Amino acid sequence: MPQAQALGANASPAFMLFGTVLAMVVGIFGWLVVAAIVVFTNERLLSVNINNVFWLAGSLLVSEIPFIGSIPALTATVIKLYSAQIKKDKETLRAYEANAAVTEQEERDQRTALLLQMQNARAQKMSEAAYDDMGEGDTEEIPDKTRSAA
Repeated sequence: MPQAQALGANASPAFMLFGTVLAMVVGIFGWLVVAAIVVFTNERLLSVNINNVFWLAGSLLVSEIPFIGSIPALTATVIKLYSAQIKKDKETLRAYEANAAVTEQEERDQRTALLLQMQNARAQKMSEAAYDDMGEGDTEEIPDKTRSAA
């Protein structure tokens, strides 16, 4: 028993160092898995801003520092990245909707102008047809007998 106590007392720093290194390896592997999931499921997340890549790398550095690594740096970083993307997507959507509204109004105006042109053309044809009908009634043929008597 005294030999086990002596071995435990003398070897404990080596075991603690080994445990710390393994914890860092597991942390790096977990960070890589989560970062890969984020990158592969949403490629636009990192293309929104080049600084997002540095934020993601910084979260790895913070999470691998002993004692500070207990702070969920990757979670906070992913939340920040997604909120920045959502904000940019909302701005893009607003711009798209404004552009779509302008385009729709222009198309509506063009259809209205075309409809008015068609109505004006139809009204003009109807007035010409009425004028032609009225003119045909005024110019009657004089019968040959009446013409020869005059």
